Amino acid sequence: MRVVSTFFAPSSVLHSVKCRLDTSEYDYLVVTRSGRLEVFVLRTEGAKLQCSLQIWGAISSLTVAHHKDAPDTLLVTTETPDPLAILLEYVPEVEGSEPFLRGYNTLSLRSSYSRSVEFFEGALVHPSGDVAVVATYIGKLKALVLKGTLRKKIKADFDCILTELNVLSMCFVPVPVVSQTYVLAILHRDYTGTLRLLARDLSIQGQELSIEPSNAFPQITITEDDSNTLVPIPPSGEGPSGVLVLGGQSILFFELGTWESSDKGKAAEKQPKLKGRRRKTSSVQGGLDMATEPRAQVDWPLCDIISYALIDSDGSRILLGDAFGKLCLLSLTRSSSEASLTLVRLGETSPATTMAYLNSGVIFVGSHHGDSQIVRITPSADPLIGIQLDVLDTFKNIAPIMDAIFVDAENSGQAQIVTCSGAFNTGSLRIIRNGADLEELAVVDDMTPVKLMWPLKFNYEAQMDNMLVISTLQSTRFYSLAHFEQGIVDELDEDACPGFSVEPTFAISNMSSIVLPTDGNTRQTRYDDSQFVVQVTSTGVLLVNLSTGMRESTWQGETDIVAACANGSQVAVALKGSQLVILSVRDSQLVELRSRFFQDGEISTVTIHPYDTSLPFSNYVAVGFYESNTVSIVHAAELMRPFLPSLSLPHLPVSLLLCQFGLGGASRRRPIGHSKNHPTHLLAGLGDGNLHVYGLDVVDNLANVCEQRLIPLGSTKPVFMTSFRPLQMDSGVSEHSVLASGSRPVVLYWDNGRLKHSALVRKGISAACPLNSKDFPSSIIFALNKEHNGRVDATSLLIGRVRELQKLHIRTIPFGLDNPVRIAHHLHLKVLGVGCERTQPHRVGEFALQSCSFKIIDDTTFEQLHHFPCDPDEEITVVQTLSLSLDDSHANERKTYFVVGSQYHQPEETEAHEGRIMLFEARDPWLPEPQADRQDTKGRGKVGLATSFKVKGCVFAVAEIDGQIAAGINESVYIFRLKTIQESRTMPSTNPSSIELEVAARWTHNYIVSNIVSRGDRIYISDAISSLSVIQWDPSSQTLQNVARDYTPLWPVAIQTFDKDNIVGCNNDCNLFVYTTNATENRLEQVGNYYLGDCVNKFLPGSLTSQPESNEAVRPEQMFMTSNGRIGVISGLSDQVSLHMTALQRNLGYAISGPGDMKHAKWRAPKNSRGVSDSIGEATGFLDGDFLERLLDFNNGSPEVQKAMEGNTDAEKLPIPFSEVVNVLEQLQAVH
Repeated sequence: MRVVSTFFAPSSVLHSVKCRLDTSEYDYLVVTRSGRLEVFVLRTEGAKLQCSLQIWGAISSLTVAHHKDAPDTLLVTTETPDPLAILLEYVPEVEGSEPFLRGYNTLSLRSSYSRSVEFFEGALVHPSGDVAVVATYIGKLKALVLKGTLRKKIKADFDCILTELNVLSMCFVPVPVVSQTYVLAILHRDYTGTLRLLARDLSIQGQELSIEPSNAFPQITITEDDSNTLVPIPPSGEGPSGVLVLGGQSILFFELGTWESSDKGKAAEKQPKLKGRRRKTSSVQGGLDMATEPRAQVDWPLCDIISYALIDSDGSRILLGDAFGKLCLLSLTRSSSEASLTLVRLGETSPATTMAYLNSGVIFVGSHHGDSQIVRITPSADPLIGIQLDVLDTFKNIAPIMDAIFVDAENSGQAQIVTCSGAFNTGSLRIIRNGADLEELAVVDDMTPVKLMWPLKFNYEAQMDNMLVISTLQSTRFYSLAHFEQGIVDELDEDACPGFSVEPTFAISNMSSIVLPTDGNTRQTRYDDSQFVVQVTSTGVLLVNLSTGMRESTWQGETDIVAACANGSQVAVALKGSQLVILSVRDSQLVELRSRFFQDGEISTVTIHPYDTSLPFSNYVAVGFYESNTVSIVHAAELMRPFLPSLSLPHLPVSLLLCQFGLGGASRRRPIGHSKNHPTHLLAGLGDGNLHVYGLDVVDNLANVCEQRLIPLGSTKPVFMTSFRPLQMDSGVSEHSVLASGSRPVVLYWDNGRLKHSALVRKGISAACPLNSKDFPSSIIFALNKEHNGRVDATSLLIGRVRELQKLHIRTIPFGLDNPVRIAHHLHLKVLGVGCERTQPHRVGEFALQSCSFKIIDDTTFEQLHHFPCDPDEEITVVQTLSLSLDDSHANERKTYFVVGSQYHQPEETEAHEGRIMLFEARDPWLPEPQADRQDTKGRGKVGLATSFKVKGCVFAVAEIDGQIAAGINESVYIFRLKTIQESRTMPSTNPSSIELEVAARWTHNYIVSNIVSRGDRIYISDAISSLSVIQWDPSSQTLQNVARDYTPLWPVAIQTFDKDNIVGCNNDCNLFVYTTNATENRLEQVGNYYLGDCVNKFLPGSLTSQPESNEAVRPEQMFMTSNGRIGVISGLSDQVSLHMTALQRNLGYAISGPGDMKHAKWRAPKNSRGVSDSIGEATGFLDGDFLERLLDFNNGSPEVQKAMEGNTDAEKLPIPFSEVVNVLEQLQAVH
């Protein structure tokens, strides 16, 4: 059994509305992201997220039903196969409770044996808020009657036959409502392909849509063939109402005229009459006059209009956005005699899928193809510009994800995801990594290289630090923090504190004044305030009084000091000859308390930091040794008494820390390891860049290792550690955290009863220490080195604050009109290969000039190194890095190439008949891959075309099999081998020989080979209009043989493998599936099927989070990326846990339903275009991780938890306790 969880929620914005959701003075902005609604309150400081609601279905429309005397009601409709109309209300915050959205009225829109609409889909609400129509199926409308005193409810609904089948747009015509009859304007394409505009009467009393066109609107032929949107324009003053037609090369305004009612007859027989001048080109029907020719029009010089928003309620000013992000203002001026349209360009934004005018020139731009934005229209200081757009806020969007890869540029074990995202003018690479959020507060440049740092206070009990001590390889320097917020550090001269030594320092700390009890009871020892500071150098230990700046006491050992550590009352000093000495302060003098000689070798590091940082002392000392590479922990009061026996390490220990995570700020004097909820950990930083974490189980005051974890932090720098307390932590996360850094830093913290670590996105850290000053509370100072060719060029100090320990960081590398569609990483050359498509901005209806190119990008700086343009009409379809071998004369030689596949697209072709496979290699000079070092800028990134091979069809996919290329070309799978030739047939090369491709084998048993994946000697094939196949490569006979095949109409979009026998994928109905091979019967068997509700474009084996321990119940196996910007994780469960979690999901479905009373089992059941499959009534092989984790939102003992644990019958009761369920769910949370 596997669990599907969301790592990053869909970020694409599809709909937005501005409305009044409560009786407060504030307006609200509601947006939809795939199946989720988000509510923002609009205040002077900006838009603030109030709440969100997951809709179990793909949202097709979001509209508002206005109410005269009450807040607005939201109407949401969902797409087929289970369409719903849901009315939602906003419940504001009351007495500390969080605000939320609540669905209170639902109507199913599903109709059997009907075909889904192809163009216009969703709901329209009449401005009165009393009637709505929903278009879901071709030839049919659903009318909803909305009534209610305090909130709207669906009082009645009925179906209407719509004779127009290809409806492009609809709107309510702004005319008076007579006899509960509303008028719908319909823009459609008839059976001849002609674009027509007409109207029909919607009668609420008769519950029908008129068969004949409405008298309120003549039938009009639209000559602008690309028109696709109707905008109703209400009357304004003397200006009559009308309809705008958008989408063509011209914007058209059709006028309805000014209305007055006849006083003849009954109210049910009243007919509107046109008042004013009648033009020749008009149609008169039943007292209404509307021109069949546009009253006004204006040329539209840009690309397709994809969104609009009314600024004024009368439609006099309208915002228009095109596909390339061009934002324009359309002004409509009307009078009884004339009308005119004026178009003004405002600027460029992301391509606006939806827009909402907020107020005072502020606009929300929601985008599917780029970041959503809040922008303001302001006058420009430059009179030539006139108007400009200022971006006030940005909402990250990584949709649509066309391709993605894992990249570990530093080979440090901390991978990041690089996606090909965006479209039109917002093409980009998005670099996504999970880690701690560091807020930068101040920077001081031009510092000397730093080895160690410590903060100091005026006195021991002071809350704020006021001095910084920096030790370099040559000296120690003292700085005042008085002007640090201005980026200035004031170095103190020797006269300010003459008692300190300027030699390199091993340790320095404020010391308390120890007052021993007269009765000898050490538990009553007091640690009073003092102004003593202890400093440890290689020659001795110094005690300095800050009030006088003078040295009070000195201690020297018989040999040089090699390591030291100090806390508020103790100093641990390691001397040459493996001697450990413990010192303390008594009566203003340094006193040697005890010492010991070890037999394990020279001491490399020592720590006496208390496990609880609020304590002024430690009961234990941890010591690391050189020759033996071991660590021992002894009692500080009895150095001969071991606490942890000698622990062997794989490398030299250079830093140690003993800590008990999960403790708060209050002082605790309980024994170490006392609480099972806060176990003790020994952290050992090694010289090889690895951090070893040991969980200690304490029995009878003796520790044993109960768990062990390895955290790689690079391989070039030793690991140092420092404790700190973040300023703000989420509920349940410890205040005590540890920063550990080698080549890369991580933060270790305690969360939900588990020790976790999160990467810190910062390079070049050479030293760090906590800081709690007036200007920078709860912060950290970092010493950052800028290196070049292994040498430190400059050092700067950065003050930062860690706020969030698990945050998704998204970095954007803009490509503009060059839209990345395929990407691969060359590990040895440290570059990315990116296939890009470029579409030049063009006018509606005109030819779009398109081109493709292949770019080489540095994988660290992301600067473009090379650019290879493709041929005209050539489209890049695949980019991969493959390790390929040459022919028999070079059988043992392999080289990694960028393999680029393409197709030549001709407008008259329905299927590509020509394509190309291109191989790119490192060039001029050639460096063997192990030597292609990042520091060698001459050899890195120089890539050239090695060979090009024309094929008969589109190259949909490539993979490596036995050092050769397996390529999916149209209906076939080809095996290509590299062949060496003496004379290059493509281009000159600096290599002694050149290469070409040769067909080794072919497999032709498919329709369209859209994806291929290789594992070992097997090739896994997905057919875009069929299903899956598994074939095997026989190198001895150079043939492909069938292993297994599925013949069901699956229509897969993307596939990947869990292992040799299990295939995971997603089809065009947004279902995840898993197939396993049955080699004995040569067939594939489906063992998993699950409705995701989003189309997966890419699977990536692995995970961004750290790998779990072997005893963990949850194992991340795959990540997937979707077109709506979702990143998900598929995790495996152990067999026993799978049974329990399956039962938990079933029982939780009894307690929790989705909006519209949607049942979870129905929501996740596999679907097709007709709805839930008849053969599979519920999801199999997968569990919904997001749904399972909702159990953690409820308190133990709540009705939801009780139902989830007990079910409906005794047989459904979970056999494990609630605490064990929570443990599994917390493990599940940890993987995403």
